[in-house]
Amino acid sequence: MDKSSLLICLGVCSALALSLAMIGCGSTQNQNCLNCTLSAAQFLVATTTSGQILRFPIKGAVGLGAPISIPGPANSIGLAVGTPSGGSIFQIFVYVSDPQNNVIDGFLVSRTDGSLSALAGAPFPMGTASGGPASLTVFGSILYAASTDSSIVAFSIAPSGSLTILSGSPFAAGAMPLQILPFPSASVPNTTFFFAADFADASGSISGYSLSQSGLLTPVPGSPFQTLSGSGPAGMLGAGNFLDVALEHANAIAVFSVSSTGGLSQIPGSPFPAGHGTSSLAAASGFLYALNSSDHTISVFTIDPLAGSLAPAPASTVTAGTASGQLLYNNGMLYAPDPTANAIQIFSANPMTGALTPLMGSPFVAGAAPVALAVVSFPAVDPPK
Repeated sequence: MDKSSLLICLGVCSALALSLAMIGCGSTQNQNCLNCTLSAAQFLVATTTSGQILRFPIKGAVGLGAPISIPGPANSIGLAVGTPSGGSIFQIFVYVSDPQNNVIDGFLVSRTDGSLSALAGAPFPMGTASGGPASLTVFGSILYAASTDSSIVAFSIAPSGSLTILSGSPFAAGAMPLQILPFPSASVPNTTFFFAADFADASGSISGYSLSQSGLLTPVPGSPFQTLSGSGPAGMLGAGNFLDVALEHANAIAVFSVSSTGGLSQIPGSPFPAGHGTSSLAAASGFLYALNSSDHTISVFTIDPLAGSLAPAPASTVTAGTASGQLLYNNGMLYAPDPTANAIQIFSANPMTGALTPLMGSPFVAGAAPVALAVVSFPAVDPPK
C-alpha cells in the first residue's frame, strides 16, 4: 500500500471510529464506550424454576438477544424493579422473592452493561415466622412483599438499595395473597389504595387498604370483598376507577368499580368469561389481555372506558404455545413466559384492533423455564456520560 492510500484508509477508519463513539452507549455492543452510561437501553429479566435469573437485551421489533444467567432463587413469582425517590435515575435495583428461604434477594443493575450484582446486605429477611414471599411491588421508596402466611411485609428502600422492614409491618391479609397492587385513585387527589388477591380464600376475596404517605396499610371499610366462591383470584390490573382481577379457578375476569373510599363493587356483567386458568392480565391502548395458563391461550378484550365492562375483541383468542404465568406488556410488545418450552413468547399488539401477532423468531430460547418477568429501562442520555 502506498503512502497516499494508507492516509486515506486511516482517515476513513478514524471517521468510522468517531461516528461509533458519537452513537453513545444505548447498545451494549458499542465497544468504543465501554464505561458510558447506557442510553435508552432495555433488558427483560426473568426468574426461573431452576434457580437462575435471566437477563435478555430487548431489541424492539427484533425481539430478544441471547440471555445471560446468574444464580437466583427457584420458582420465584416475585420480581420488582425500583429506583428510590430522590435517588439517581441511573440507580436501578431488581428485587426477587425467595420462597424457599423466606428472604428477598436484591441486585444493583450496572449502568454500563445492565449486569446484575448482589446488593450489600442481601438477601433481606422477611421477618415473618413462617411462609415465604410471593409477588413484589415497588411504590415510591417502599417495597411490598406478599407473604404466603397471609400477610404483607413492607420495606423501606435506602439510596443504596438495601431493605429495612417498615415500622408497623407486616400487615394482615387474607389466605395466601399471591398478587398485590398499589392503586392510585382516579377520583380522589393524592390518594392511593392497595389491593391483595387472596388466592386461597374460600370466598375468592380481595383485601383492600388505604396507603398512607409513610407506606402504612390500613384496611378500608368493607374489606375483604368477595368475587366468587373458590375462584382463586390471581393477577390484578388497575385502570381508571376500575380494578380487574383474573379468577384462575373460575376461568373469568372480575371487574370492580373502586369508590372514593377504596370500596369494591362488581360492575354489571362481571365476572366476564375468559379461557381456562386465567392467571395474569395486561392492558394497552384500550385493550385487555388475559393469559389462560391451563389452555395456553391469550384472551383479548376491548375495555369500555366509562363502564369498565369487557367485550371480546375481533381476534379474541390467540394460541400462545405452552405459555403460563405472568404476562408483561412493554412498548407495543406482549411477553409471556413459556416454562414448558424453556422460552419466551412475544407478540406485537396492534394499537387499533388489539390483535396479537407472534413476533418473527418467537418463541425466543431462554435455556431455562421462565416464571416471572420484568423490564429494566435506562433513560435516554444525550450526550452519553
